[in-house]
Amino acid sequence: MRRFVGTLVFLLLVIAALPQQKDICLSSQEVRLSNLVNKMRQQNALEPVKLSHSLSYVADAHVKDLYLNFNPYGICGLYFWSEGGRWKPCCPANKKEDLDCMYDKPYELTSYRSKGHEVVYYRNKEENADSIFKNWQQDSLVRDFFLEKGVYQDKKWNAMGVAVFEGFASIWFGELADKQGTPLLCSDTSRKKSDEKTIEKDKRVPYYYVLVKSYRSQSDAQSKLAEFKEKGYPGKLVPYKQRYRVALGPYRGFSKAMEIKSQLAPDYKDAWIQNAEN
Repeated sequence: MRRFVGTLVFLLLVIAALPQQKDICLSSQEVRLSNLVNKMRQQNALEPVKLSHSLSYVADAHVKDLYLNFNPYGICGLYFWSEGGRWKPCCPANKKEDLDCMYDKPYELTSYRSKGHEVVYYRNKEENADSIFKNWQQDSLVRDFFLEKGVYQDKKWNAMGVAVFEGFASIWFGELADKQGTPLLCSDTSRKKSDEKTIEKDKRVPYYYVLVKSYRSQSDAQSKLAEFKEKGYPGKLVPYKQRYRVALGPYRGFSKAMEIKSQLAPDYKDAWIQNAEN
């Protein structure tokens, strides 16, 4: 009996530790986009992929994060996830850890116990499912992604997530079937209210400093800061453990701070980013 109770407590703790995802429903445009993808698959002798509640939740979270924080002139691109959200930030720059950060989002945000793969679309205007899919069709890498060809030839997609929001679109695929089942279809009115509520909650974007150097001497740090200010950079000194850090900024959003860091001379390759509220 004690062993049973101990096992039950352990299982309850495991369940409590899993990410708690919210209910989500799909708009008519999102359902249309998933149908277009599956129609392409069937035309190429592939089985349709079942819609996934978990992967649609991840797709929805990503397009709204991009809507709030995407910088089209930044270095992170459309596959970045901002800092300050309910996830680990990612700035894919051909580094394995950044790619893993992206692939792990379903595992991180939901009870889906496998990696996911995503394709993202963006135009600076609102578009419908047909125009989004038409653009995707013209991209050979995206076609390979949908049809399990090329670099995806060893994949077998068994779950699909979809989201469309304010010019952004996201499709996620996973090889594991989703135990959470499929999302419901919601009316466009109820979906709009849900979107507005989420955006209002998440729209606060944190600010960041780019820390370029640390000095023992306050005067040396002040001189370096003055050099940067002459070049047009805002900044301040941040005291830290009997040293003085030269902090550029603050900049709104992680991607903007990353962009500023990338513009610095090679002498500052060890510069790092810190939340301005820390």
